[in-house]
Amino acid sequence: MKLQTRLAIAGLAGLSLLLYGCTTSASNDDSSESNTEPATAVADLVVPESVAAALADDLAINLADSDLAVDFDSAQAIELNDAGSQVPSSVGLDGSTITIEQAGTYRLSGSLSDGQIVVDGAGAGSGQVTLILDGVSITSSSSAAIFAKGFDQLLIVLADGSTNSLTDALTYVYADPADTEPDAALFSNCDLAITGEGSLAVTGRAGDGIASKDQLVVTSGQISVTAADDGIKGRDLLAINGGTISVDSTGQGIKATNDTDLGAGYVLIDGGEITVNTNGEAADCVNAASDVLIDGGSLQLNCTDDAIHAEQRLLIDGGSVTVGGAVEGLESAIIALGGGQIALTASDDGINATDGTMTESNDPDMGGWGGGQMPTDGTLPEGMPTDFPTDGSFPGGGQMPEGMPTDFPTDGTFPGGGQMPEGMPTDGAMPQGGPAGGGAMFAVQAAAVVIRGDVELTIDAGGDGIDSNGTMEITGGTTTVFGPTGEPETAVDVNGDFIVSGGTLVALGASGMMLVTPTEASSQAWFSEDLDLTAGDRVTVTGAGGAVTVDVPKQAGNLIFSSADLGTTVTVEVTSSDGSSTQVIPEVKGG
Repeated sequence: MKLQTRLAIAGLAGLSLLLYGCTTSASNDDSSESNTEPATAVADLVVPESVAAALADDLAINLADSDLAVDFDSAQAIELNDAGSQVPSSVGLDGSTITIEQAGTYRLSGSLSDGQIVVDGAGAGSGQVTLILDGVSITSSSSAAIFAKGFDQLLIVLADGSTNSLTDALTYVYADPADTEPDAALFSNCDLAITGEGSLAVTGRAGDGIASKDQLVVTSGQISVTAADDGIKGRDLLAINGGTISVDSTGQGIKATNDTDLGAGYVLIDGGEITVNTNGEAADCVNAASDVLIDGGSLQLNCTDDAIHAEQRLLIDGGSVTVGGAVEGLESAIIALGGGQIALTASDDGINATDGTMTESNDPDMGGWGGGQMPTDGTLPEGMPTDFPTDGSFPGGGQMPEGMPTDFPTDGTFPGGGQMPEGMPTDGAMPQGGPAGGGAMFAVQAAAVVIRGDVELTIDAGGDGIDSNGTMEITGGTTTVFGPTGEPETAVDVNGDFIVSGGTLVALGASGMMLVTPTEASSQAWFSEDLDLTAGDRVTVTGAGGAVTVDVPKQAGNLIFSSADLGTTVTVEVTSSDGSSTQVIPEVKGG
């Protein structure tokens, strides 16, 4: 059932407009049964024009307006009590386990210190159960607090002004030892929706906090989740467009897991105030088996791995995304940023576009050096030149940087029987990137970064600020990158074409032989200038359109700058914290 264009609950109106009339993008037109098959060539990549365009025809929320229209007056009352709960005649009661087997609306109140609500549609076959939580506290010592199965939908309504809590067992006891479900404090085998103006605190002591084996939609409510594993998990879809949501998890924060069906495995955010903190080993804040699509809302993310990770596409067209700390900020094969405010702080890459065909190092000291492994027998990788000059010079008159070895052998082996030269990395990871003007040194993957529209993007990265193992194009927006303080990482690292045709780009990072700059065929003027910058310096770029000032937060050796108003006559002034200043005139290219 497709989502209607008008819904009774206004919180879903944004999702309705987003989904209604969407067309399948070319990148989803794949005869394969799996939606995680990477594109085979860069030429095959199709970057959707917007979040709406990215949504496939067969992606629809399985809720209609009638499913969300709650008749509070007709709700059957269930009063929870350890001494003996009160239930309607149609509801089963076995000690502290309450079983609902008929579709309908039920209002729950009271508490169970060791009990469970089971919504079992095995006998009914279909329909919807609506649970109005009106001052409910349920803890289970053996299973989930709420376990739904068999019906088409479970709707959780948080009564206005109510406070509710659900806590599962530390260890689950299953009737059949082979069973693995439920595994969340609030668990549904069917579509699950949460709405209302009350609050809900969920504690997943053994595994996940909230989980649906189908679609999970949150439209409103104050929801806090603490989980030993994943916080909030949907399978086909996790959609959020309202409410105040906080997640503290050891595993992934919020995620969609379906990696086999086309049109599934999406995380869609169009509203709400979302805070996610992960504390387990390599745990993403937001993770999707397919796409992450953001068109509104506010996200505050702190995590131990990627802040937002999508296997296929990651699009942001609106809202705000603030990453206070992560290993990598945004990671996907296709990353398109067209609107909103995005601020990323990462110990490794701020943005990483990769199709997953290369092995990447997780060593923080090697951040952003994804791709390829150095042979351990001392030979250079296949396709690399072996005719290095032995006097330290480069073809065309260039010289090796000061302190680098100059005694390269001519047969392609390394000195000392296969040892890396002193000062070079020894763990076998090959750096990415290549010669200035778009990296041609490494294979170009089926991956892309596109920055467009009116997006405001700021990156502070310990590794590469922006790392695309494929291509990169900037057509709009404002992009500010504070990249690494030293090589081999750079402010921008692109294996393929790096084209600038619009917007404003300010990228501060390390200088040197790994520096990657825009392709000289870029239609917008740009320059790259080596500077000796320290924290507290101020850089002022003055061109035809006026001056742009940047305060430098950390050491940098190079500035890449591009603007529609740059012109051909440009000055760069560096003002130190002591008030002294120097001025240079860079060589402007492109345009």
